[in-house]
Amino acid sequence: MARYSRRRGPAADLALTLAGVEVTALTITRFFDEGELLLLFRCGIGNGTAGPITFRARLQIDGVNVSTLPPRNTIAAFLSGFLADAILAPVTAGIHTIRVMVEGSDIAGDILEQDTASLSVIQLPLWDTDADVT
Repeated sequence: MARYSRRRGPAADLALTLAGVEVTALTITRFFDEGELLLLFRCGIGNGTAGPITFRARLQIDGVNVSTLPPRNTIAAFLSGFLADAILAPVTAGIHTIRVMVEGSDIAGDILEQDTASLSVIQLPLWDTDADVT
């Protein structure tokens, strides 16, 4: 049976850095059985600065990137939009931390405005094993 975890993040301002910053309140730490995780991420974004901002969002499991949505996004001054991604990622049995990171440039003052965001994780059962193959 599939298990489901969901987090919703509030609106927040993310000061972008090269190292990356965690998207507010979108971290899930829990035990998962061996199998696959369906990760669903959605976030409204905006740029309230006078110039364009270039950034990249990443889904991570235990600090390892499992997705990069698209490699680089540029959002023009005073515009808004949405980021969304859905991926399947294999996991071993154990406690894992899933989080969403956003990285930008080293330009001081790049602020990405996060609208409400959500991260949903659905644990899918391990469907096929070598024992099933005849």
